[in-house]
Amino acid sequence: MSPTQWDFPVELCCRPMAFVTLTGLDVVYNAVHRAVWDAFCANRRADRVPISFKVLPGDHEYPKCRTKRTSYEWYIPKGILKTGWMNKHLNLVPALVVVFYELDWDEQQWKEKQSECATRVEIVRQSLQGRNTKVAVVLIQKKTPLPPGEDVIASERAAALCNACDLSGKSLFVLPHTDHLVGYIIRLENAFYEHAQTYYYTEIRRVKSHKEFLNKTTHQFLAPSFHVDVPVEFDIYLKADCPHPIRFSKLCVGFNNQEYNQYCVVEEAYQKSDILEYSSQGPVCLVPGKTRKFTFKFVAKSEDVGKKVEITSVDLILGTETGRCVILNWRGGGGDAASSQEALQAVRSFKRQPKLPDNEVHWDSLTIQANTMIISRVPNISVQLQHEPPALTNEMYCLIVTVQSHEKTVARDVKLTAGLKPGQDANLTQKTHVTLNGTEICDDSYPALLPDIPVGDLQPGEKLEKAVYIRCGTVGTRMFLVYVSYLISATVEDKEIICRCHRFEHLDRVFADIPFLLMTDILSASPWALTIITSQLQLSASMVPVDQLESYVENVVLQTGESASECFCLRCPSVTNVQGGVATGRYVISWKRNSAVESVPVVCTVITLPHVIVESIPLHVNADLPSFGRVRESLPVRYHLQNKTSLVQDVEISVEPSDAFMFSGLKQIRLRILPGTQQEMLYNFYPLMAGYQQLPSLNIILLRIPNFTNQLLRRFIPTHIFVKVKMLSIFRTFG
Repeated sequence: MSPTQWDFPVELCCRPMAFVTLTGLDVVYNAVHRAVWDAFCANRRADRVPISFKVLPGDHEYPKCRTKRTSYEWYIPKGILKTGWMNKHLNLVPALVVVFYELDWDEQQWKEKQSECATRVEIVRQSLQGRNTKVAVVLIQKKTPLPPGEDVIASERAAALCNACDLSGKSLFVLPHTDHLVGYIIRLENAFYEHAQTYYYTEIRRVKSHKEFLNKTTHQFLAPSFHVDVPVEFDIYLKADCPHPIRFSKLCVGFNNQEYNQYCVVEEAYQKSDILEYSSQGPVCLVPGKTRKFTFKFVAKSEDVGKKVEITSVDLILGTETGRCVILNWRGGGGDAASSQEALQAVRSFKRQPKLPDNEVHWDSLTIQANTMIISRVPNISVQLQHEPPALTNEMYCLIVTVQSHEKTVARDVKLTAGLKPGQDANLTQKTHVTLNGTEICDDSYPALLPDIPVGDLQPGEKLEKAVYIRCGTVGTRMFLVYVSYLISATVEDKEIICRCHRFEHLDRVFADIPFLLMTDILSASPWALTIITSQLQLSASMVPVDQLESYVENVVLQTGESASECFCLRCPSVTNVQGGVATGRYVISWKRNSAVESVPVVCTVITLPHVIVESIPLHVNADLPSFGRVRESLPVRYHLQNKTSLVQDVEISVEPSDAFMFSGLKQIRLRILPGTQQEMLYNFYPLMAGYQQLPSLNIILLRIPNFTNQLLRRFIPTHIFVKVKMLSIFRTFG
C-alpha cells in the first residue's frame, strides 16, 4: 500500500471557509461585473473574513437534499460518514446565494425591473429546494446612495423590493460602483459572513440532533446519581477481537474532574517477553471474543455536589511507559439519546445470542450511562411544624418548628430558614412579614423570609423548638418554606469529606459590605534560601475579616526566585467617602536565613498595604450556576438580588436572549425588594452550541436610582460560561 493512501483527505488539511455563491455576474463580457468579482477574490489579505466565493448561473442545480431517516435500527454498525460529505458542504452546497442585479432607485422602468429581480430570486430558491441556504440580493448602482433616511424614494422602493422577493431588510444590499469599490466589497463580505454563520449554526444543531441516533459507548455508571457520602461506582467493559490474547500493562480512566483519575487505574507489571503469553488471570488481559468487566470505586468531593461526573476517556497501555509503549485511547463520553433497546432489538433480529455463564455479559446487550450526578447527603434529621390554621389577617400567627437530630455525631452550625417561599406573587412578599419576636406587631420593615437563623449545635438525639411569627396583611393562600441546614463530618472509605470554595478576581475598588479577596505574594530575591517563620495580617479599623486570620506560609522555605502566596477574605463595612481610599492594614513577615542557627533573631518585615477605594452599591446581585454547561442539557441558574439600601427598591428586570442559549423563566418582571432582604430569580438555560458562550444578559433598572447602570453589576454577574459538546463516541472492539 503506497504512503499516499494513508494521507489525510484534502478537506481535513485545508482551512474551512464559508461557501458563498454569486449569481447574476457576467465576468467575461461586463467590465463592471468583472471589477466586482476581482474585488471579491483578487489579492485577498489574511485579515479578511474566511469565505470561499464561486460564480454560478442563477439556475445552477445544487445537490438535492435527501429525506433523513427517523430510525436506523437496521444499520449496523451505525455512524458511518460518507467520504464526499465534507466536500459537499465545503464546495457544493452554499451557505449563502447572492443574486446581483443592476438597478438604481430612480429607474424609469422600476416595476418591470422589480419583477425581473423577483423572478431571478425565485429561480435560485427553486434550485435550492429542500436546503436551508440563505438568499440575499445586491443591487449594483451607478450613483452613491444618500445616508439612510434622507432618500424617501429609496426607502419605499427597498421595502417594495423586499416584499416582492420575500426577503428581510437584512438580506438586501446596495453596491455603488465608485472609486471606493473595495471598501464596499469588504463591508459586503462581513455581512455575507454573518449570514453564513447563521446557516452553519442551524446545520450544526440539525446534524447533532440527527447524529444522536447513531452512536453507542461501552461504559456505564451503576446509578444515575450518587450521594456525596456514598462511594461512586462504575463499570468499564472491554472486548478484543484479535486472534490471540493480549496482556496490557495499564488501564486508565479519565474524568471531567481530573482529580478522580488517580483512583481508577489498573496496572500490571510483567517482563517484555511475557506480553503475548496466554494468561487469562492477568489483571488487564483480554481474551478473544470475551467481554471483560472492570469495576471502579472512588469518593466524590463535596464541592462537586450538584455537578455531573463524566467519563471522558479510557486508555489502554501496551508495554512500559519507560520504554516503548502503545496507547489505545478512546475519547468522549455522554449519553446516547437513542433508545438503548433499539440496538438490542437490531442485534437479536440477526442472530440468537448464546447462553453465557452468570459472570459474563453479552457485549451488544449493555446499556450505556456515561455520566452521573453527585447529590447531597441524605439528612438524618427530622423537622416538624405545629400550627393552627387558618391564619387571620394582621394577627401574629405562631408557627412552632421542632428540629430533632438523628445523626450519630454532632450536627454543627445548624441554621434555620423560615418564611414565605420565594417565587410567589410580589404583592404577597410585600404583605407578609416574619419575625422571631411575637411580643411586637410586625410593620413593613420586617422581611418575608428569615434566612440562616443560627441555632447552634445539636447533639445526637437532641431536640429543640423555635417559634416563628408570621403576619399576613392580605387575604389569600400562601406557601411557606421551612428548612434546616447543618454541617457534619462524614467519613467515606476512610476519607473525611472537606469542602473548600474560592474565587479570584482582580479589583481596583471594593464595595461596602461585599466580601472581597486580598492576595499577598512573597517573592524571594535572596541568593540564599530563606525560611518564613510566620506571617500576620494586621487590619485597620475599617476592615473586618470574614474568616479567622491564619498564616498559611508558616515554616515555608523559599529558594531564589520562588514565591509564596496567601489569600484572605475581607469585608469593609459602610463608611463615608474618604479622600484617597480606605487603609487596609499591614502585612508582617517574620523570616530568617535557612542556614542560620536557632539563636539568630528573627527578622520582621512590615509592609503597609495599599489603600482601596470603597463604594456603596444599592443592589448586590449574586449568580449561582454550575462551572460549565453541556449542549442540549438544562443549565439551572439562580440570581440572588439583595437590597443594600434603607429604602424599598422598585426593580425592573429583563433578560436579553443570547444566540447560544434558549431559556425558560420570567423574561421581564417588576418587583419590590425590602431593605436588607433579597429576592431570588430562577432560570433554566438550554445551551445550543459548544464553546465559551455568552449567557443571556440580566438587565436591572432601579427606578429610585436613575444613574444605576448594568456596568456596575457585571462585576458580580458572570457573562460567559464554557459549554461542553455532548460528545458521543463508539467504544467497540479492537484487534
